[in-house]
Amino acid sequence: MPDAPEKTLQELRQRITTEGLPRLSTEALRSYKRQERHRPKLMQPTAFKPPLSLSEEARRLFHKKSDPEWPWRR
Repeated sequence: MPDAPEKTLQELRQRITTEGLPRLSTEALRSYKRQERHRPKLMQPTAFKPPLSLSEEARRLFHKKSDPEWPWRR
């Protein structure tokens, strides 16, 4: 057990600055990638899209065909 945790932390920081970060094992890297694939992702904001506007003809046909009395809806 270390005497002073601050000294150990300073030693670790010194080692990282001189040697660089420790390399991950292949299994640790594989596990990390597997977790990354399955974790929830943040949605990117979508560009503003104007609401769908139907032409008069399309609107007329929509109302006509949604009528319950339309021949094929009986």
